[in-house]
Amino acid sequence: MKPFLKLILVIGIALPALLLRCDVEEFLDPDEPPVIESLKTANDFYQFNSGDTVTVIVVASNPEEGPLSYTWSASGGDLLLPRDREQVKWIAPAVGGFYDIVVKVSNTKEKSATDTLEIQVISPEAPLVEILSPGEGDFLVQFTEITLSARAFHVNGLQTVSLFVNDTLKITRPYQPGNDVYNFNYTLDLPGGPNTFRVEAVAGVSGAVGADEIRVIIEVILPKGH
Repeated sequence: MKPFLKLILVIGIALPALLLRCDVEEFLDPDEPPVIESLKTANDFYQFNSGDTVTVIVVASNPEEGPLSYTWSASGGDLLLPRDREQVKWIAPAVGGFYDIVVKVSNTKEKSATDTLEIQVISPEAPLVEILSPGEGDFLVQFTEITLSARAFHVNGLQTVSLFVNDTLKITRPYQPGNDVYNFNYTLDLPGGPNTFRVEAVAGVSGAVGADEIRVIIEVILPKGH
């Protein structure tokens, strides 16, 4: 047999055996990633004001033994140095809302695990409120039923959205996540002439109040013969 063909034959026999051995070794002794046991803030609190300094701590173990390395990132705000240890300090951003703190834990065998912690930053600003309909100065017929629509939004959600008619509370709606438009069905049992509608929204965490107000004209329909 020619040496070249003999070499191909040897490789053809040895290679599958080598690959099978590697598969068996991998099966019997697989490289395992680190295990993240907990990811939390130092005080176990998850609502903060803008500008607060928050310490986030990860606890992880390594089934392969040996050292672990840490990589931190955030969807907003600032991560202070160092950012390669079991804990990191995060500065809450100026804009309220929900933010993710992400940690990646790796071992020397290039196996890793990732976890995410969600933190809410409280916005002190009042909710945004806009009455969509009816419009300012609209003429409405006394004793008819209307639907007043208003848009209300706050980055921390809302507690309630309420309709006031001439400074008297008439209807309160609970917060409806995912839908910023609130509808109020109301019968115009009101005196003729100018009347006011006001919609107030209460922020979910801070309790700040935002409002919008319009004035409408109620038209009185006189009975026949008058």
